Amino acid sequence: MDKTHIIKEVLNYWYITEFLCQDTFPRWDERDRKKADKIKKMNALYTGNFDLGNDRKEEMKYLPIFCKVTGNSIYETIRNLAQEYRMTRWSNITIYIGCIQREFCIERIAYLLGEADKRCEKNTEKIACISLETGQDMRYVKGSFSLSPIIWAMRQLEGVSQKQNAYKRLDKSIYDEKISQYDLELLAIDEDGKKEKSECIDEAEETICFFENEYVQEYAYSLNYNEILKLEESVLGNYLPIEILNSEFEEEEKCTILEKGIWIKFTLYKDEKTQNDFEENEYQGLSRNYFATDLAMVLAKAENLSEGSKMHKKLADYITSKYEEYYGIKVGDRNDLLHINENEEGKYKQLFFNLLNPANAPKGKWPSRYMPSFMQQVAIDLINLDNEPIFSVNGPPGTGKTTFLKELIVHNIVERANLLSQYDEPDKAFEHYRFSHGTKKENAYTKFAPKYHGFKDDRINNYGIIVASFNNNAVENISKELPIECNVTKEMQREKEDSVQMCDGLRIVENLFTVDQNKEAEWLKEVEENRQKKIKEKREKEGEEYIPPNLNYHDIYFTRYARN
Repeated sequence: MDKTHIIKEVLNYWYITEFLCQDTFPRWDERDRKKADKIKKMNALYTGNFDLGNDRKEEMKYLPIFCKVTGNSIYETIRNLAQEYRMTRWSNITIYIGCIQREFCIERIAYLLGEADKRCEKNTEKIACISLETGQDMRYVKGSFSLSPIIWAMRQLEGVSQKQNAYKRLDKSIYDEKISQYDLELLAIDEDGKKEKSECIDEAEETICFFENEYVQEYAYSLNYNEILKLEESVLGNYLPIEILNSEFEEEEKCTILEKGIWIKFTLYKDEKTQNDFEENEYQGLSRNYFATDLAMVLAKAENLSEGSKMHKKLADYITSKYEEYYGIKVGDRNDLLHINENEEGKYKQLFFNLLNPANAPKGKWPSRYMPSFMQQVAIDLINLDNEPIFSVNGPPGTGKTTFLKELIVHNIVERANLLSQYDEPDKAFEHYRFSHGTKKENAYTKFAPKYHGFKDDRINNYGIIVASFNNNAVENISKELPIECNVTKEMQREKEDSVQMCDGLRIVENLFTVDQNKEAEWLKEVEENRQKKIKEKREKEGEEYIPPNLNYHDIYFTRYARN
């Protein structure tokens, strides 16, 4: 196969693996279930508070719930649970409709593709067929309908003539179009609910007193329970093999494979204030194909990768690297440092000599007693070389990716400062540009900002930094940690075996990043204290209470400036 064909095969494989990713059917967390049992027992002898042992205080005030709807009203199920646990508010409700054995789906897809099943173990998990979300008032949330990509794929792959056609059958745009159709149907049902009040409960029951002075949140319109059952019958009838839905399976076996019904997931809150303080909406639907759209985009450009820019060629080499390793065929120009032939040792030795030449090292370094590891320094120097683009640095937890990022950020800050230092006055670094499509005079978007500004020297833009991830904690870990004094100075701690010279050197560097030793920080402290003094005088003059903020000058640099 030529390189372009290999790229397409690999990307198609990645795309399908990503597209068919779906979480296991949810369950009630054991810790939350035990907490619910404790609360229920305490309610028997209600004293106005719950003693939950070692549980955190705020957890007394809210309780995550996951359960199957046993009656014929979702609202009544939630209301009864709220009363049972003496809670008066609840979050948006995630509704799961039907669940099926993942193993059945795996075997079915393998059968449709004519694949031999060589797995050692069977999969014991179940997956949801459908999910959607309603608001606290039981109204459908637009865009929340989600169909299992796995059961959708089972229907799409029926009658596939060749395995290569499977890629085309599992086009995400076709899937998204079907999702949109169901979304419109649910919105139409929701509109009908507005015109005519639900008959599930009497109007007098819309606000119910659970216990003295504590009322459950108001009930509005319901996505009718029967409408959800109709949706279940419609979707399962369209996408599941007919033998599961009719009598070809024994009833017991059929129930084991497919369980019909409605499950709900939500959080109960003690009161409205607790809900405002703690509520988070984590609904994401069933599909976990974060990168399927991106992979499809690269796949559409596969023809041009091998002959494109330097970065495109590097990407092509990366995609085909495992193919090379598996078949022992060289199709790209990627340096594989894990599998070096004897006749290539000299080439790679020279590569490392060139990379680790001190002339290639960055001008800046993260303050630390430790030097980067061998491969960290290689990656840092590669970043510093304009002719060697890098788009990915990978490694398991604890291998030094965050440390590498710190070195890279320092490099960018120093290089950018070097370019900015050529200007005696900051204003001279910028050029002014006019907007093209603004609605105000001279195409501005606001009368206060008729122009926008850009660096005269475009090289400065090369050292901008964006920290981005679909995991918020990953972004916060790096961006919050960087400016904290103790996280910088802890890397200059002296050890017993350090020489006097080493200790003196570490102390000098540590003082550079210690606020108490920094005249600039003392100036900032004075500025902030004067600012707070003026605020205090103004509040007292207006008869308002002044509560002094907790000003910790020994922790984060430029706190007020960062917040603004």
